[in-house]
Amino acid sequence: MLKCFTSHTIGEPGNALPFLKMNTFALKQVIPKVILQSMKTAISINDEVFEKAEKTAQQLGLSRSKLYSMAVLEFVQNHDPEAITAKLNQVYNNNSSKLDDDMLRANYDLFSKDVW
Repeated sequence: MLKCFTSHTIGEPGNALPFLKMNTFALKQVIPKVILQSMKTAISINDEVFEKAEKTAQQLGLSRSKLYSMAVLEFVQNHDPEAITAKLNQVYNNNSSKLDDDMLRANYDLFSKDVW
Protein backbone atom coordinates (compact mmCIF):
# COMPACT_ATOMS: atom_id res chain seq x y z
CA MET A 1 0.00 0.00 0.00
CA LEU A 2 1.33 3.44 -0.91
CA LYS A 3 0.99 6.13 1.73
CA CYS A 4 0.26 9.75 1.03
CA PHE A 5 3.66 11.35 0.68
CA THR A 6 2.55 14.76 1.94
CA SER A 7 1.82 13.31 5.38
CA HIS A 8 5.31 11.83 5.66
CA THR A 9 7.54 14.63 4.45
CA ILE A 10 10.73 16.02 5.80
CA GLY A 11 10.80 19.79 5.67
CA GLU A 12 7.92 22.20 5.35
CA PRO A 13 4.42 20.84 5.94
CA GLY A 14 2.69 19.89 2.70
CA ASN A 15 5.96 19.75 0.73
CA ALA A 16 6.62 16.22 -0.47
CA LEU A 17 9.69 17.09 -2.52
CA PRO A 18 12.34 16.32 0.15
CA PHE A 19 10.72 12.95 0.85
CA LEU A 20 10.56 12.10 -2.83
CA LYS A 21 14.20 13.02 -3.39
CA MET A 22 15.29 10.87 -0.47
CA ASN A 23 13.20 7.89 -1.58
CA THR A 24 13.69 7.85 -5.36
CA PHE A 25 15.14 4.36 -5.22
CA ALA A 26 12.26 3.06 -3.12
CA LEU A 27 9.72 4.64 -5.45
CA LYS A 28 11.34 3.11 -8.53
CA GLN A 29 11.06 -0.29 -6.87
CA VAL A 30 7.48 0.05 -5.59
CA ILE A 31 5.53 2.01 -8.21
CA PRO A 32 6.21 -0.23 -11.26
CA LYS A 33 5.28 -3.31 -9.25
CA VAL A 34 2.05 -1.72 -8.07
CA ILE A 35 1.13 -0.51 -11.54
CA LEU A 36 2.10 -3.66 -13.44
CA GLN A 37 0.67 -6.05 -10.91
CA SER A 38 -2.85 -5.63 -12.25
CA MET A 39 -3.48 -4.04 -15.63
CA LYS A 40 -7.07 -4.09 -16.81
CA THR A 41 -7.66 -4.60 -20.51
CA ALA A 42 -10.50 -5.52 -22.82
CA ILE A 43 -10.25 -8.03 -25.65
CA SER A 44 -12.67 -9.42 -28.20
CA ILE A 45 -12.64 -13.16 -28.82
CA ASN A 46 -15.08 -15.45 -30.55
CA ASP A 47 -17.54 -17.51 -28.54
CA GLU A 48 -15.81 -20.82 -29.16
CA VAL A 49 -12.47 -19.58 -27.79
CA PHE A 50 -14.22 -17.97 -24.83
CA GLU A 51 -16.05 -21.19 -23.91
CA LYS A 52 -12.86 -23.25 -24.19
CA ALA A 53 -11.02 -20.73 -22.02
CA GLU A 54 -13.79 -20.78 -19.41
CA LYS A 55 -13.74 -24.58 -19.30
CA THR A 56 -9.95 -24.68 -19.04
CA ALA A 57 -9.90 -22.08 -16.27
CA GLN A 58 -12.47 -24.08 -14.29
CA GLN A 59 -10.56 -27.34 -14.79
CA LEU A 60 -7.32 -25.74 -13.61
CA GLY A 61 -8.95 -23.81 -10.77
CA LEU A 62 -7.82 -20.49 -12.22
CA SER A 63 -9.58 -17.20 -12.58
CA ARG A 64 -10.28 -16.04 -16.10
CA SER A 65 -7.79 -13.20 -15.65
CA LYS A 66 -5.06 -15.56 -14.48
CA LEU A 67 -5.66 -17.92 -17.41
CA TYR A 68 -5.51 -15.11 -19.98
CA SER A 69 -2.45 -13.63 -18.32
CA MET A 70 -0.65 -16.98 -18.39
CA ALA A 71 -1.65 -17.56 -22.02
CA VAL A 72 -0.39 -14.16 -23.16
CA LEU A 73 2.87 -14.59 -21.24
CA GLU A 74 3.46 -18.00 -22.80
CA PHE A 75 2.67 -16.65 -26.28
CA VAL A 76 5.04 -13.70 -25.86
CA GLN A 77 7.82 -15.91 -24.53
CA ASN A 78 7.40 -18.36 -27.41
CA HIS A 79 7.61 -15.57 -29.98
CA ASP A 80 10.58 -13.72 -28.51
CA PRO A 81 13.36 -14.00 -31.12
CA GLU A 82 16.07 -14.07 -28.47
CA ALA A 83 14.30 -16.86 -26.57
CA ILE A 84 13.86 -18.86 -29.77
CA THR A 85 17.56 -18.48 -30.57
CA ALA A 86 18.46 -19.53 -27.03
CA LYS A 87 16.29 -22.64 -27.34
CA LEU A 88 17.85 -23.56 -30.69
CA ASN A 89 21.33 -23.02 -29.27
CA GLN A 90 20.47 -25.28 -26.37
CA VAL A 91 19.26 -28.02 -28.72
CA TYR A 92 22.33 -27.83 -30.94
CA ASN A 93 24.71 -27.60 -27.98
CA ASN A 94 23.28 -30.82 -26.53
CA ASN A 95 22.78 -32.73 -29.78
CA SER A 96 25.02 -33.10 -32.77
CA SER A 97 23.66 -31.62 -35.99
CA LYS A 98 26.07 -33.69 -38.06
CA LEU A 99 24.43 -35.81 -40.74
CA ASP A 100 25.12 -39.51 -40.68
CA ASP A 101 27.19 -40.89 -43.58
CA ASP A 102 24.21 -42.26 -45.56
CA MET A 103 22.33 -38.98 -45.35
CA LEU A 104 25.45 -37.03 -46.27
CA ARG A 105 26.01 -39.24 -49.34
CA ALA A 106 22.35 -38.88 -50.41
CA ASN A 107 22.57 -35.08 -50.15
CA TYR A 108 25.84 -35.04 -52.06
CA ASP A 109 24.32 -37.17 -54.82
CA LEU A 110 21.34 -34.80 -55.13
CA PHE A 111 23.50 -31.68 -55.26
CA SER A 112 25.95 -33.16 -57.74
CA LYS A 113 23.08 -33.71 -60.24
CA ASP A 114 21.90 -30.07 -60.06
CA VAL A 115 22.97 -27.68 -62.78
CA TRP A 116 24.70 -24.67 -61.25
